[in-house]
Amino acid sequence: MRIKTSVLNQVVNEAIAIVQPPSDKGKRLKILYGTQASTKPPTFVIFVNNKDLFQFSYERYLVNQIRKEFGLQATPIRIIVREKVEKNNMVVNVIMAIIAYLIGSINFSVIFSKKVAGFDVREKGSGNAGSTNMLRSVGKGAAVLTLLYVTY
Repeated sequence: MRIKTSVLNQVVNEAIAIVQPPSDKGKRLKILYGTQASTKPPTFVIFVNNKDLFQFSYERYLVNQIRKEFGLQATPIRIIVREKVEKNNMVVNVIMAIIAYLIGSINFSVIFSKKVAGFDVREKGSGNAGSTNMLRSVGKGAAVLTLLYVTY
């Protein structure tokens, strides 16, 4: 049985009006909206502001309200809780991913070995630009700097 999003949200809003969502340290769970993702078994995706605040007891309460409202007594109901990502955060995340990609594509050990040691590290040892080859070819300090740069 497929439940329309508008009808589901009406039931969820009525349930919220009866029993307020939980709060923790002054932060209150806000249920933004819900939608049905699947019918076998009935699976509902609930979008919230902070999924850490969504307690199991409140999930059971919502499941019982949905079960009662739509006559799903003998049917297992799944709830998937997702945090809604704000568009501002999404833009920042995309920009950070692009910057990280660009920085990651610059091979630090090659630049470092050419500027400091005066040779290309890929021409020595195993022929790659990894931190182990930097250790063998240039020294401990260069290997540590390469490892820190790669892991950062």
